[in-house]
Amino acid sequence: MKLSTVILLLASGTMITLVGSGCSPKATASKYSYLITERQQARPTPPPGVQPQIRQEETNAVAVEAPVPAPIRTGSLDALPPRPNRRRFRQQEIIISTAKSYLGTPYRYGGMSRLGVDCSGLICLAYQAANQSLPRTSKAMSEYGTDVRKEQLQPGNLVFFDSKNGQNINHVGMVVATAQGTTEFIHATSSSGVRIDRLEDPYWSRRYRKAVSP
Repeated sequence: MKLSTVILLLASGTMITLVGSGCSPKATASKYSYLITERQQARPTPPPGVQPQIRQEETNAVAVEAPVPAPIRTGSLDALPPRPNRRRFRQQEIIISTAKSYLGTPYRYGGMSRLGVDCSGLICLAYQAANQSLPRTSKAMSEYGTDVRKEQLQPGNLVFFDSKNGQNINHVGMVVATAQGTTEFIHATSSSGVRIDRLEDPYWSRRYRKAVSP
């Protein structure tokens, strides 16, 4: 359309609307929408006092929890100490209580009754109460079982002596208690019958020879 024609139409009072122009702001924004940054696409900040609208995709969001770390194992079950042998502990209780029940019984050589016992006879009777058999003499008992060091004695261990303070074994007793560096043992003496003495007493300490765990 020529400029002279436009002037002529305006002069005649006719309104002209140009249609199809590609330079309007709306058309430009639509044509180059891929150039709009994310900051420009953000929702406008609502005026003060107006509750912001929550988009549907926000209400459907699922919270993702952080993974829980696996517990740290500081050791294995194999490293734990073994459980005590209850049956053996019960047997020791029976053996010791049986031996103590003979306290005051007179000494009798070869005896194995309430009327009288000798040293090895007392030990045999105590272990028989727990269904255990031991050799009949103190010398044979000293060779039966596992050797135990003097500083590691426990109740139920057998202690052996040479009453003549020599190198032969001719007397046996049984440990009944250990506490604060003191070891008590029960035995049948020829002078006083069945009694409890301390291993630390000078008389028995000098005559002590060995100990075993049957």
